[in-house]
Amino acid sequence: QEQFLGSLEHRLKASSTLQLVSRGTYSQFRDQYLSDQRGASELDQYEDNREHLAQLTSLLSVEFSPAHKTTFGLEHIFQRFDSERLEHRGNRYRLSPFAQHAWQVWKHGDSRFDLVPGVRLDIDSQFGTVLSPKLAIQYTPVEPLVLRASYGRGFRAPSFQELLLL
Repeated sequence: QEQFLGSLEHRLKASSTLQLVSRGTYSQFRDQYLSDQRGASELDQYEDNREHLAQLTSLLSVEFSPAHKTTFGLEHIFQRFDSERLEHRGNRYRLSPFAQHAWQVWKHGDSRFDLVPGVRLDIDSQFGTVLSPKLAIQYTPVEPLVLRASYGRGFRAPSFQELLLL
């Protein structure tokens, strides 16, 4: 097995309240399998499977006040899978806009209560459109003690290995 991963990131801080982060990532996973019959070559097998993944992500953070910060994001994912075991090359594309708002509802001394609602929309070329909401709360009664609770739904498409080979 061989794996390659490369990434570039650009940060633009337009002001103390506005920041844009853009990241591009490319990875390749190569899985090779050799089955060698001793003393014969009739049943020998060699497989070379390659998965390519390109991902572009942009995050825009806006701090409206010390108690309100909103993050907007957009993620593009492109996947390709090559294998001699497949009749056709596997291709997939996903576009995912998302947003969340961090709100400091109440603060008194070291005590505070925070609320973070968020939502993500996955538009997948193979699995359609899925909406994933989330809600997180945090209560800090005294500085070293933090109580957290969250609820969320998520979407994970199967990997190409799971979908096409297994």
